[in-house]
Amino acid sequence: TYTGDIVIPQSVEYNGKTYSVTSIESDAFRKCSDLTSVEIPNSVISIGNSAFYGCSGLTSVVIPEGVTSIGSETFCNCWRLTSLVIPEGVTSIGSEAFSYCGGLIELKIPSTVEYFGSNPFSSCSGHLHINCDIPDAANFQESIFFRSNFSEVTFGDSVSSIGDYAFHYKNELLEYHHQ
Repeated sequence: TYTGDIVIPQSVEYNGKTYSVTSIESDAFRKCSDLTSVEIPNSVISIGNSAFYGCSGLTSVVIPEGVTSIGSETFCNCWRLTSLVIPEGVTSIGSEAFSYCGGLIELKIPSTVEYFGSNPFSSCSGHLHINCDIPDAANFQESIFFRSNFSEVTFGDSVSSIGDYAFHYKNELLEYHHQ
């Protein structure tokens, strides 16, 4: 099990050969509840399903610019994660990737995302400030912000429609902006 702050190396040596770290595999840090922060190297392009699932002590994560894919349930149940910037270049966010991130209060989603699985940001109970600039080509599954508690949402010019139940169970949207 991993604890505290970790920095994933850009390369590793095995049997005298050096290998570049290009992905974080599924379940790699699953349920490392004492993990508090993680820095992912620029060499990583994908983060697998449930890679950080249940890392309840995780407060900070730096996702590098090179990442293009974030799997299903990747950061699900990371209760203490407060701020998340998804970098430009990410094109796919899996189902429930950031669900049950109770402390999440700031979320930035780039315009490069073309696919959202179902419920990627569901049940985020912090008062989210969400900034989205989602392209017309984006493929939404249902319930993108299902049961999330947020006070402000900003969508960019390119958003022309929002899928079914996108804000289901959200009783009190304080501000909505369409640029």
